[in-house]
Amino acid sequence: MNSIRLKLMLGVLILTLPLITILIYYSVYSTKVVRNQVADSYKNMMILYMSQVDNSLEDIDKYMTNTVVVDSDFDSYQLSNLDYDFNFNKIVMFNKLLNDIGMFKSVNAFFLYAPERDDMLRVTRDRVTIEEEETIFHVIKQTVDSNTNPNRFNTKIWDVQKIMIPII
Repeated sequence: MNSIRLKLMLGVLILTLPLITILIYYSVYSTKVVRNQVADSYKNMMILYMSQVDNSLEDIDKYMTNTVVVDSDFDSYQLSNLDYDFNFNKIVMFNKLLNDIGMFKSVNAFFLYAPERDDMLRVTRDRVTIEEEETIFHVIKQTVDSNTNPNRFNTKIWDVQKIMIPII
C-alpha cells in the first residue's frame, strides 16, 4: 500500500481532479454565457429590424395619406367625369407613382382603384404576368366592394391579405 507508484497516482489524481472539475464548470458556464450573448444579439437585431420595418411602413403610410389628402392629381383621377380627363389624370398619377416608388425600398407596387369606373392603376417595380395582375385586381375589387364597415380603411392598422396566384 505504501508503494511509490500508488502514492504518485493518488497525488496526480488529487491534483488533476479539481482542475478537471473546474475546467468542466467553466466550459459549461462559458457555453451558457455565449448562448445568452448570441440570444441577446439576435434579440437586438430583431428589434432593430422591426424598428426599421415600422419606420418604413410609417413613411409609406405618410406618403399615401399625403397623396390622398393633399395631392390634387389624385382627386382629379378619382373625380374625373370625362374619359379624356380620367385617362390624362391616370397617366399623371402613373408617372408620379412610378417616380415615387423608388423612394420606398420595401414597396413592390402601388395600386389606385377607382370604384366608380371599376379601374385600377398599378405601378410596380417588377414585371408581373397578366394572371397575377387580374388576380390582384379581383382581390382589391372584392375587398373594396365587400366592405361592410366604412371606417375599416380609416385606421392606422395595416390589413395584410394573402393573394393566391394560380400557377399555370
